[in-house]
Amino acid sequence: MVLFGRNTQPFKEKISREFSIKDIGPADLLLGVKIHQLKEGITLDQQHFVESLLDAYGMRNCKAISTPLIPNKHLLAATEDKKKAFNEMKVNFRSAVGSINYLSSVTQPDLLHAEIGLYYKRQTTPSLVAFSDADWGNCQTTHCSTSGFLAQLHGCLVFWKTRKQPLVSISTAEEEYKSLCYLTSELLCFQQFC
Repeated sequence: MVLFGRNTQPFKEKISREFSIKDIGPADLLLGVKIHQLKEGITLDQQHFVESLLDAYGMRNCKAISTPLIPNKHLLAATEDKKKAFNEMKVNFRSAVGSINYLSSVTQPDLLHAEIGLYYKRQTTPSLVAFSDADWGNCQTTHCSTSGFLAQLHGCLVFWKTRKQPLVSISTAEEEYKSLCYLTSELLCFQQFC
């Protein structure tokens, strides 16, 4: 069990009445996340996890690029020939995507900058800032829109989501309202942590 807070002693005393517990001191590693405790806050990083992924997929000495895709290129579903060629590469794609997804959801939304982490600074008043955006009918196959949003707490990204809408919107305003609606519902759930 990991406890976070200004004063965890009362909780430890209550739980020790019911269960046998052992305090092993401040956390420094939790679920693959290194925790660095500073006087003014904490930092979280997964540099060692990024390095292990690079080794596992033979990418340790790869050439860094700003984006693996051509900007503004719209992706279409793969043809059968492309699927066959990909399968012959013998890459455990699901495992790779799952690992990167875990990494991005915990400490690195900017993805794969191995020496960057998140810094959560102690403040008396939480500052939660959120943004949302949507395109209108940008999918060339279905003409459905894609919407996305993000929220930052004290300047650090805490959650984000992007999704293709299931139905075609009749205007950009409708699509923007849908995106704001999704963001608002997430914020209502998240506000209890602030």
